Amino acid sequence: MEYRILFSYFLTVPFLVGIDIGYQWFFNLLSPDTRWSALAGFYIVYSLGLYYFAIYQGFSRQSLHLAVLSGAVFGFFMYATYNFSIMSVLGELNIPVLFVDVARGVLMSGIVAGIGYYINRLMLSA
Repeated sequence: MEYRILFSYFLTVPFLVGIDIGYQWFFNLLSPDTRWSALAGFYIVYSLGLYYFAIYQGFSRQSLHLAVLSGAVFGFFMYATYNFSIMSVLGELNIPVLFVDVARGVLMSGIVAGIGYYINRLMLSA
């Protein structure tokens, strides 16, 4: 059973990375000086949190709605914390960018939590 949970986690991560990096690439937001090791570290930590706080919680209660809602809430808090921290350190507070980025985090995390829920359902119900 444990190996299937781990396997379903690793099947979920590419959706998170693909949606987020795809968005940044499409809107030309990736810096040429991107530190890929730091970005990889972020995705590992973020996806573990999303898996535990949203996907696993929704799956354990057999509720897609709970997984998506928990993922969206997780995305809100994570992206809001990140944006407020970065903007306070940089000395700038660009409110429209903050709202767009937090909304993107909410949407992306909710979608990936829903995908992760279905991956878990396929992997663990078999």
